[in-house]
Amino acid sequence: MSMMLLAVCTIAVISCVAGASFKERDLLTAAVMNDLTTLDAIIAEGELDLVMKYKDETPLHIAASSGHVEVAARLLDSGVPIETKDYMGFRAITMATLSGHVEMVRLLAARGSNINTMDDVDDKKYMLLEKAASLNHMEVLKLLLELGMDINARTDDDNTALMVL
Repeated sequence: MSMMLLAVCTIAVISCVAGASFKERDLLTAAVMNDLTTLDAIIAEGELDLVMKYKDETPLHIAASSGHVEVAARLLDSGVPIETKDYMGFRAITMATLSGHVEMVRLLAARGSNINTMDDVDDKKYMLLEKAASLNHMEVLKLLLELGMDINARTDDDNTALMVL
């Protein structure tokens, strides 16, 4: 699915969220569409919870999976916690890894997201290296290794990143 189609579908769903305020919808839409002007206005007002979740996805998760580095940076500058988990148990850096967004992974790691933390999903632990390798995101894999991840680290299934290639 193309990124534009994904963005349009996400916005359509956001616009139908029962009980969500217009500002909440605007925040989520800004994260999806890389709309820095709207995001800056919402942040400047200071009245909205920037960690609010839509279907347990935070604006940071949405920005990370969309590859919108500036949106993520501004959210983090505004105090959004970097290690918040979504409904699956994934962190924003995991979403960036799954989507193959190298610069987003770089930003989140530089801002303090722990690349060695395993995400606990459905009682199974996943590591970033394994996910990058299994999805053939070689640039993300290379970056994670440069940042110090252990290529021989093992998952709960006793796999290493090399075993899933």
